[in-house]
Amino acid sequence: MSTDPTAEEASQTPRPMGQLLETPTPPFPPPTTLEGRACTLTPLSTTHYPLLHKALCLPPAPPGLWDYMLRGPFPEFAEFEDAMNSLVNNDRDSKQYFVISTDAGDGAERVPMGMVSLIEINPTHRSLEIGNVIYAPALQRTVAATEANWLLLGHSFKLGYRRVVWKCNDLNEASKRAALRLGFEYEGVSKCHMVVRGRNRDTAWFAMVEGGWPVAGRALEEWLGEGNFDGEGRQSEKLEDVRRRMVAQ
Repeated sequence: MSTDPTAEEASQTPRPMGQLLETPTPPFPPPTTLEGRACTLTPLSTTHYPLLHKALCLPPAPPGLWDYMLRGPFPEFAEFEDAMNSLVNNDRDSKQYFVISTDAGDGAERVPMGMVSLIEINPTHRSLEIGNVIYAPALQRTVAATEANWLLLGHSFKLGYRRVVWKCNDLNEASKRAALRLGFEYEGVSKCHMVVRGRNRDTAWFAMVEGGWPVAGRALEEWLGEGNFDGEGRQSEKLEDVRRRMVAQ
């Protein structure tokens, strides 16, 4: 005797559905300044342009710094100013741009050393993306660079977003390593995703979701703690090792 369900039985069998979300839709991220121990994230404004141009576009910035960005480099300040004004004026309803400022090392006020943004902000689906990341050489591979992403991730999840995306050119090995180091999970590659400056771009996708943030966030917080560094700023434990230890506990 056949045990296959009849059409009538099948129509009465509940189909699997996604989790019903009872949390409210998060707000669009309000303009805010995020303060860390090693850096400050401030909404981009025209006052930042001169020092940001100096840090990102003039020597000793390496020629390849802008290779994987959608636009740039901008050797002339007027070009940089036009590009920044375009970002601020045209994307304010869907994107937020932050300037990363760090200590100058002489007790002076923190100075702009990089830029990062929240893009593809979709409160309805509780998702957004960290993108347009560009660091001056002096900011790369520093505690401040890691802290900037920790601040943005914490800010996003605290607002109620459930998914934070990191995507980059699949040829950008440094960006892919950074995503994995921070705790993002690799999701795959979109082939022939974009045409940038006349060239094909395959895009690698990474994401951190609300279920993974507690461990990733605690690992980042512990790694950033002063106790993880000696008097010369050398780390005692790698971020990846801190996170693996927490997962194993």
